[in-house]
Amino acid sequence: MRINSHGGQHLAAEFVHKRLRQHRGRTIAVVDHACHSAATIVAAGCDLTWMRKGASWMCHRVKLAVDGDSGELSRAAFDAREIDAQVARKIAGRRGLAFEIVRDLRDSARFVPAEEAVQLGLADRVIHALPIAGESVPVRETARQHDDR
Repeated sequence: MRINSHGGQHLAAEFVHKRLRQHRGRTIAVVDHACHSAATIVAAGCDLTWMRKGASWMCHRVKLAVDGDSGELSRAAFDAREIDAQVARKIAGRRGLAFEIVRDLRDSARFVPAEEAVQLGLADRVIHALPIAGESVPVRETARQHDDR
């Protein structure tokens, strides 16, 4: 799956993540340029994540637009914190990382370059050339294995 996204709707990303996890074949997220915001949830649904040199990864706290009284605003803030924690746990769990690593990156909303994303465990490899659609990809990867389907 090719990813070049600055994000989108949380629920749509969750839906794609779930479908990727249900897929019986091997899934690889190839990040062309940007894997930001909700796109990080989609990438976490794949077995492997490859990032092109020069690409970046970034997640942040959920953003909500809310109108209502103090009770509705308090509930929305509670829900936002729950979604923040859920997303960080999902990415950390799928990538085999400590929750605190993903939480801290989320809280800083820092753009992580491809090379650092691999060092941190957010991605599996940096690629210099992108595979062409339909082209076979090497199977002798030394990438991490994810067996929690």
